[in-house]
Amino acid sequence: MSRPRAVSFGARKESTGVRRTKRRRNVAGSMSLDFEHEGSSADQKGVSLRRSFPLASASKRVGAALIDLFIVMGIDSAVLLLTERLAQVPLDTFREIQLWLPLVAFLMLLDCSYVVALTTFGGQTIGKMLLGIRVVLRDGGAVSFRAVTIRTAVAVLSVVPLGIGYLYMLIAKGHALHDVAAKTKVIRE
Repeated sequence: MSRPRAVSFGARKESTGVRRTKRRRNVAGSMSLDFEHEGSSADQKGVSLRRSFPLASASKRVGAALIDLFIVMGIDSAVLLLTERLAQVPLDTFREIQLWLPLVAFLMLLDCSYVVALTTFGGQTIGKMLLGIRVVLRDGGAVSFRAVTIRTAVAVLSVVPLGIGYLYMLIAKGHALHDVAAKTKVIRE
């Protein structure tokens, strides 16, 4: 009598029509098991079996941006107060252009870092988490650091000319200018 060979998790049996299991990351980033039939046509063609989610509405995106704006303003205020206390320099002295520009540049770097870090590692900032929306690539995959950096840089530039990059969302079927530049989309979960 022969003993059956041990088969590792995720391996498939070639000779039988037994279902196989495959680990994959879903859009939310958590691990899930995907049960497929061995001869599935989607598996043979190499087609990704990602679940499609509807695009987030403009109101949810604006709401998430406002929540993030309040969070960032709180962080900036805390930095300003700590700077004033630790350096013992009153904030009135920062009105001079020589001191104002480096401070604004530092705060912009801090604010962009908040957005880039949270979006890169989870696809969401705190505002997006609260409203149940997420940034993903156009094909539904997780966003990369490069895509998030491009998206954030273009978003900052979109705000400068009276938010024209965001108005683009109304004519581009739910994609703002920074989404188009970074090949991303914002979905509802």
